Amino acid sequence: MSSNRRRRLVASGGLVALVAAVALTLVPAAFNSSTTDGLSAYVVANTRGPLPANGVGVRHFVHVINSNDLGLGSTRQNLANAFVIDSVDLTTFRDGVQVGDPFMVNAPPTSTFFAARWPTTVTQPGGVYSVGKPAIIPGENTVAVFFGQPFDGPGTYVFKYTLHGTLNGSPVDLSANSPRITATG
Repeated sequence: MSSNRRRRLVASGGLVALVAAVALTLVPAAFNSSTTDGLSAYVVANTRGPLPANGVGVRHFVHVINSNDLGLGSTRQNLANAFVIDSVDLTTFRDGVQVGDPFMVNAPPTSTFFAARWPTTVTQPGGVYSVGKPAIIPGENTVAVFFGQPFDGPGTYVFKYTLHGTLNGSPVDLSANSPRITATG
C-alpha cells in the first residue's frame, strides 16, 4: 500500500473517530432529563410542522428509558427498580414564554379523561381485573404517555412534560421538552 493511501486511510479513520466522539457526546444531550437512578425521558412528535394554528395540534409521545437492573417482584408496579408514574405536568411555551400554568394529569387508575393515553398495568388478583398505575420496568424504553397538543395562535411552541413517580418507593421527577414546532397564522 502506498504511503499516500495509508495517510488518507489514517486521516479518514481519525475523522470517523472524531465524528463518533462528538456524536457520543451530543446524543445524550438530546435526552431532556436523566437522573442518577437510571431513568431518562425524551419526547417524539408525530410531525415536524409547520402546522396551521387553527386547533390542529401535534401528538407527543413521552418516552421513558429505565436502564436499571431487573429486580424481584410479582407485578410491574412492585418490581424492584420499576418507575411507577403518579402524574404528569404539562407546561406550554410559545415563542419562549410560558403560556398559563402547568396542567396536571393524574395517571390511571385515578385518571379518567386521559385514561387511554397511558400503558396501564392490569392485574388479575382473585380473578378480578384491576387497573393500576403505569410502570416502566428495567430494560424498557417505553412510551409512558401521549398527548395531543393544540396551538393557541401562531408562534413557535415547546411543550414541557414532567413525570412524577416513584422508584423503589422514593420520589422521582423526570422532565422532557418536545421538539420546537411552528404554528402559522
